[in-house]
Amino acid sequence: MKSYYIKLNNKIYGPIDEEKIRERLANGTFSDSTLFSDDKIHWKKINDVSSTQTQPETYIVPPQPTYNEQQEPQSRLENNINNEIHPLSKKSFNFSSSYNKTFSYLKNHTIQIFDSLCHKSLLLSKKHIIYCLGVIIIILSIYYNFNHKNISSFEDVVKDYESCVGLVVATAEDASGKPLNIMGRDLSTLPIGTAFAIGKNMFATNCHVAYSLKDSSNDIGSRAFSIIFPLLIQDFINLANRKRIHINSDDDLSRFIDTDQDARQMLNEIIKNLKDNIKISKIEIRLSNKEDIPLKVTSVKVHPKYKPLNSDYQNSEYDIAVLYTQKKTKKWFKLASHKTLYKLKTAQKIGYIGFPMEGLIAAGGIDVDTPIATFKSGTINKITNAQFRNVDDKSNRTITHDIPTTGGASGSPIFLENGQVIAILWGMNVSSISEDGSRISSAAQQNFATRIDVLEDLKFSEIIPIDIWYR
Repeated sequence: MKSYYIKLNNKIYGPIDEEKIRERLANGTFSDSTLFSDDKIHWKKINDVSSTQTQPETYIVPPQPTYNEQQEPQSRLENNINNEIHPLSKKSFNFSSSYNKTFSYLKNHTIQIFDSLCHKSLLLSKKHIIYCLGVIIIILSIYYNFNHKNISSFEDVVKDYESCVGLVVATAEDASGKPLNIMGRDLSTLPIGTAFAIGKNMFATNCHVAYSLKDSSNDIGSRAFSIIFPLLIQDFINLANRKRIHINSDDDLSRFIDTDQDARQMLNEIIKNLKDNIKISKIEIRLSNKEDIPLKVTSVKVHPKYKPLNSDYQNSEYDIAVLYTQKKTKKWFKLASHKTLYKLKTAQKIGYIGFPMEGLIAAGGIDVDTPIATFKSGTINKITNAQFRNVDDKSNRTITHDIPTTGGASGSPIFLENGQVIAILWGMNVSSISEDGSRISSAAQQNFATRIDVLEDLKFSEIIPIDIWYR
């Protein structure tokens, strides 16, 4: 049976058997303007298909593009070990979008479908192809616009991303496995700090928050003590009253605890009880203003250069970690691109949303079970390296700001008015310590954050299962 080449819309296909040509001519696949040839030199109208026996030269149809998932455009850097999504990759289609991976995936498949329809076997007419492509484009547009809302104010940011911020909570037990209870106070639920979603099951926080979960006999014990001590103040005052010692100020109470043997013994017993008996049973992230099941933390990754016992500012530049959760979130923060980070300026407006709670828990200032995040705003004071020197755009990864903060807000995202996260909050300038152990922020309001691109340093860090991490 003879075969011919087909010229349609200035493109050549084939060779195609004469019988198939006649079938497609009959069903309307080929129009009257379609041309055919047995040598790709002399062309005739499709209606004049002849019975010549000339055999066509060999024509190899271009192979169809095969989709390779390893070549799929990435919006975030993939870790070779666990395929995690990591922010700020240079391979990103658009750093500010968290949905580019899906969009690029669908876009590439649209191109593949078009190529297949045009080159494979011409089973569809041009009208059918255009119709199919139109439907695909509409679906892509709806998807893209739905997930790329126009955010232009802090109010919009809080509205859209409040549920992406969570309180890191440790569930504590005593040595017998019962909920931790000290002097009649329930300490089984211990809030640690703030974390925010940067991927489906990834939350950024501070290394010092992660390390608070690591040493149950010290860090968690200290955390528990900072929570229970304000509740115990009245017990010390009652002890002083029984001894006819009047407590009229914080200084009086501090002096009494330091000098009275019974008061000192009571304090030491509390501290010893915490260190000897406390252990962690689980770690959770409880999202702001949501009553969903808490997200169980399954593993942790910390910055390779962070040293937990080092308090200098150089170490604080590396104060960033990632917590991985068992359950996935449907939404996460957009991280600013390098271009945006390098253009940050002094006096630029910024905000954060998190859980500042130091000194507030005893007064009922935060509901640990169903927490609601707090929003604060301010401006950038200066942008420097960790030694507070102005070096260059790449090295200046320490952001000093004037957003009011206190303990508990560690790990909060700092963002611009368009919602893009530029930094992670890690510390404040402390002027003094109150009697209940709470730190008092300096009136200078020189507080600190690490620029968000420090997350890139964690690319090859080890991911440690959480039960190994805190035991």
